[in-house]
Amino acid sequence: MKFPLHPETPARRALLILCAAQFALFAPAHVFLFAAMMPADILVAAALTGAMYLLWRRGGPVSTAILGAALLPVWTPPAILYFDAYPWACVATIVAIAAAVVVLRLRPFVRVLTAALVFAAGMATCTLWTMLPPGEGDLTRMLDSLGDAGRLVFEARTRPEYDHIRHVRLDPTRPRLFVSRGFDWESKRDGVFALDPATGAITPIGATPAQGMAIDAERRRLIVGHFRIGKLVAYDLDTLAPVADAPIRRPILFIPDREGRSFFMLGERHPMVTRWGFEGLYPVVPSANLGRLLAADMAVSEERGAAWAASNLMSPFNRVVEIDLDRLAIRREASLGFAPTRSIVVDERRGVLYLAHPLPGSIEVLDLADLRPVRSLPAPTGVYPLVHDSASDSLFVASYSTGRLMRVDAETGAVTWSAFVGRRARGLTLDAAQRKLYGTSALGVYEIDVEKIARTMP
Repeated sequence: MKFPLHPETPARRALLILCAAQFALFAPAHVFLFAAMMPADILVAAALTGAMYLLWRRGGPVSTAILGAALLPVWTPPAILYFDAYPWACVATIVAIAAAVVVLRLRPFVRVLTAALVFAAGMATCTLWTMLPPGEGDLTRMLDSLGDAGRLVFEARTRPEYDHIRHVRLDPTRPRLFVSRGFDWESKRDGVFALDPATGAITPIGATPAQGMAIDAERRRLIVGHFRIGKLVAYDLDTLAPVADAPIRRPILFIPDREGRSFFMLGERHPMVTRWGFEGLYPVVPSANLGRLLAADMAVSEERGAAWAASNLMSPFNRVVEIDLDRLAIRREASLGFAPTRSIVVDERRGVLYLAHPLPGSIEVLDLADLRPVRSLPAPTGVYPLVHDSASDSLFVASYSTGRLMRVDAETGAVTWSAFVGRRARGLTLDAAQRKLYGTSALGVYEIDVEKIARTMP
């Protein structure tokens, strides 16, 4: 059966261009929403665009339904994320869609396209707001929310060159923090700085963006992965000067071993897990290729001789893998479903894994025995970092999109405390000895007294 093709007109051609432009407009937001843009994804997007063009030429009820079904999974994840972060903006987007689709009385097929375009504009605007520097209102809201339980150690707006703050690590040799900063448009800006939590004084280290960090206390070195220049650099803990380096592919996470002789490294674009020696900076165990896993975090248990990583994609083929630490080979794996995993933590006492899913916002608990889900714990939408406090048997989770920090009881699943710490919350680390929680957000680096939180809980 042949379907009639509608004639090409300037108006139809203009709307088709706008329809294609929505994908280009929202592509950065999809990267922000943890979907990796790989060559295969670009080919699929090109194929979908060609299919949409054919549907556009036919423009009938069947093609309208197909287009609507195709756009639904594209726009549902950002809607879930942003409705929690910017409810008023999302409501305004819905009103604009209703005005454009209903009031203008467009044809059904054009209604779907128009709705998609307006939605893309609304969600892209929300993405832009999230990436803009925070205002005075955000700072006031944070300080009021924390009360006497926390404080801002380093205020980012006083040093705008240190934006895009990512990870934070404790210096075991002295009361000091190391903070890394990541993506930006200037690759020669400082990528790591040392921070004195008592005074807020900073000392810049390394003139290029970085992510992963590990501390070699025995040799008194700070190991940093500078992903832009593809180098693993060791800095002296006393002088903070570089003392050694090695070429590497986009490292994002370092986890030192128990003996302090080596560290496990997780790569991003080339999904590898490698064991490197602190002495000499060289790989001591060949890499394990995780395939198209694209993990953003990894948990290690030397007692069980295993590490775990999970997919950080919005895909129905997401999985979690268990890696043998001796051979660095995949021991077993299990399906996770559609939700991406941003952080993963192992709880040895309970024998479970905690996986933070930013969409729709939950902590999935897996049994280490068979990697099967046993329960789900609450988390804010857009959850990013996750840490486990074994002393209080609780989890701390923070949201990238809403800036909400929550404390969740690991036994009951109850939310025992929450506060606003600023959007773009990326890093969390716990000083178990001093009972201090340190985190990063667009506002800067904050400190929270865990014991004061415990005294204020009902």
